[in-house]
Amino acid sequence: MHRNADTRIQSYLRQVDQRMTALVGVPFSDIQGDVEESAGINLVSKMNGGMSPDGFAQLLCETFPLQPVSGFGDPAQARGANVAVMALASFVRENPDWVQGSDGAAYRDSDGGVSRLAFGRSPDGSADGFVASHADGAELGLDERLRPVADGVDFVPMAGGRDLGDAVERLNAALESVYSTDRGMGMHV
Repeated sequence: MHRNADTRIQSYLRQVDQRMTALVGVPFSDIQGDVEESAGINLVSKMNGGMSPDGFAQLLCETFPLQPVSGFGDPAQARGANVAVMALASFVRENPDWVQGSDGAAYRDSDGGVSRLAFGRSPDGSADGFVASHADGAELGLDERLRPVADGVDFVPMAGGRDLGDAVERLNAALESVYSTDRGMGMHV
């Protein structure tokens, strides 16, 4: 009986992986830890509750702001962006000053504006990674799911890096430098 359960789980996981790869370029098995930690969504409990593999994949796409493959030039770009969305979901869970927006980026109200972390091309154009931006004087709105949105906000790229932690450190240093120089005072972000 144990072997039948394992076979059933593996079959369900394969189907979910195939559906997620088709939808967002990332198999569920690559982001499973982030999903379970960030939203408490467990594959086995959903399977045992009768949810279809397609339904499970759709639930993930509704829960997290994952972007469809069709919105990118190729599946590898979708994969990179959606793996970053899941990394940002974990980051937000561990850093309560930050919230994840409807676009998958992470946002933080800072003194004097809003900071943003998103997947994209680094400010110097050298590589894809995390781009840390800031919009002085900006405020966040909320969408229908109460996720923050920054419609019409012009963010200025200030730092970046392949590693999320590095991008955050560089952003904080850049903001500290800008605010201490421009306003004659330090800033805690």
